Amino acid sequence: MNPKKGSLGFTLIELIIIIIILGILAAVAIPKYMDMRQVSANASAKGVLAGLRGANSLLWASRIINNHTTTYGFTDLVGSMEMKGNITWTPPESTGMTLYVGASPFRFTSNTYASPPTTLPTLYGPYDDW
Repeated sequence: MNPKKGSLGFTLIELIIIIIILGILAAVAIPKYMDMRQVSANASAKGVLAGLRGANSLLWASRIINNHTTTYGFTDLVGSMEMKGNITWTPPESTGMTLYVGASPFRFTSNTYASPPTTLPTLYGPYDDW
């Protein structure tokens, strides 16, 4: 079979149509990809926040059990926290820290923590009420 002369490739119109279709796909896909990156960064920050809340509960309970009556700050809360993946953070100050997920910054701040109560009855009421 001998191909006819001029039928060996795509025509200019076919190539232009393919380029237009690829352009439309890129115009739709790139913003969606950027949105997905931001959603992922927000989810990572929410996960870190949940971890900080858990650490706060554990630190609060530990201080009650060990009769520590002084206040504590963000540096005590974070301690030796280790981040994995594409997450970095600035060293915490007493009132907060900045977390970076990729290039997206998230600022976590805290109020000054009140001193934990020194006895259980002041926290839960008299034992007779349990």
